[in-house]
Amino acid sequence: MTTLIGYGPEESFRLVAVSTDPRTLPTNSTWYLLTNLPAPGSPQARQSPFKVADLCEVVRLYGLRQWVEQSYRQIKGELGFSGFQLRSDLAIRRHWEMVFCAFSFCWWAYKRKHEVTFTDPAPEAQPTTENQPEPQ
Repeated sequence: MTTLIGYGPEESFRLVAVSTDPRTLPTNSTWYLLTNLPAPGSPQARQSPFKVADLCEVVRLYGLRQWVEQSYRQIKGELGFSGFQLRSDLAIRRHWEMVFCAFSFCWWAYKRKHEVTFTDPAPEAQPTTENQPEPQ
């Protein structure tokens, strides 16, 4: 185990290298992680507001992060957010309005083209007005 000054199991931040081959650290199958989750039994575990996490838990949590980022990339692509680099809040909100208007129009057009008409096989009985008093 190698530690760097200021980073390690006993420090506030831990550096973790996760690899399929710890000797060669192949580029395509190695993650380098920095976490502030305290190691079990460390001095930080008593002071930290976070729950302790052993190496397996750190790897599991960062593995979940990959799925979140992948989903975010897909959603950005589907909504058209990935094709633009916007800087101001106003520009982002204007772009969202355009994307959502386009989505709404496409949805409306699709529903109109594929509209299904339902016929009621037995119309509901209409209330009779025979024995009701007339309005005054």
